[in-house]
Amino acid sequence: MIVLASSSPRRRDLLLEAGIEHIVKEPSAPEAAEGDPAQIVVENARRKAVSVEGRPGDLIIGCDTLVLCSRSILGKPVDKKDAKRMVLLQISSPAQVFSGICLYEAGKKKELYGYEVSTVVLEGDVEKVDEYLDTGMWTGKAGAFGIQDRGPINARLISGEEDNVMGLPMTLLRRLLALAECEYPADAPSVVGR
Repeated sequence: MIVLASSSPRRRDLLLEAGIEHIVKEPSAPEAAEGDPAQIVVENARRKAVSVEGRPGDLIIGCDTLVLCSRSILGKPVDKKDAKRMVLLQISSPAQVFSGICLYEAGKKKELYGYEVSTVVLEGDVEKVDEYLDTGMWTGKAGAFGIQDRGPINARLISGEEDNVMGLPMTLLRRLLALAECEYPADAPSVVGR
């Protein structure tokens, strides 16, 4: 059984679109917040995966995403004021989105992990930031944006994969599942289009 250790509806949707049957269990682990962005997302993904109880043979997927912009690490905004700070920072500068995955095999305590990086830029007029914030689309999203959202402020992918920006890099997941000798649907997309 594949278990997704995440409460993110976007991650659930990506797995479903890829034809990967799974169950969801909410992780409960303290998150690392300082250090190298790649190490942070991998460590947080690992912590989330091992915090979820699984049966022997279960493959537990832990994920974490953060945004790096102008040498500032941006997680999920704590409130509207924090979201505004993040959006304004990213309108003036491209950002890198780091997403880490840990595939944890319960019972064997075997871990496989990795991360992907994509580059995005937020587009829109600075005068429209408050209008964007009023939509609430920033809530619960690293960097205060979702690449799949359309509104007064939009994210444009410059490099990398869109599903990485959404929080679950499917190409990386496919590689990890293959290493774990788990069948992955052959016709499953590796990138979600718009």
